[in-house]
Amino acid sequence: MVINPRKTKLMRVGKKPRRNMCVIRVKEKILKQVENFKYLGKHLNENRYIDSEVAERITAVSRIFEAVKRGFLNRQEVEKIRKVAVFRLTFLPILTYSSESWTLTEKHQSRIQASEMRLLLKIEGKTKRDRVRNTTIRSNLNIKPANDVIEEN
Repeated sequence: MVINPRKTKLMRVGKKPRRNMCVIRVKEKILKQVENFKYLGKHLNENRYIDSEVAERITAVSRIFEAVKRGFLNRQEVEKIRKVAVFRLTFLPILTYSSESWTLTEKHQSRIQASEMRLLLKIEGKTKRDRVRNTTIRSNLNIKPANDVIEEN
């Protein structure tokens, strides 16, 4: 195996903040130490925080939601069953990608639920002003909460 020192980065993982730099040399070049980086679509952080990862997942779902909303979700001639299928096959996997290693706090769970309900409200044809409970919308659409899906992973 050949290591390219220009492309290789070093990250120390631990609970304590970085005080000492790790110095590793490859071919007489010192590897650059970083605090976080993206690997296979997942944000890795030296403190094991997942705030940026959860935010990235929510942003990705929001981008696709905005792209699909105008041409598909807003159309009344499209059946709810089709919209729910798109939610299950597209939005939910994007939202829960790499969630196997997450330890969610209440803040993360709240943000994920808010993002999920924004999509489900649109599918159901309701708005926040209609003041319909989340459990009612989920039972009407026969969908499990995203937080439950993450916990099962």
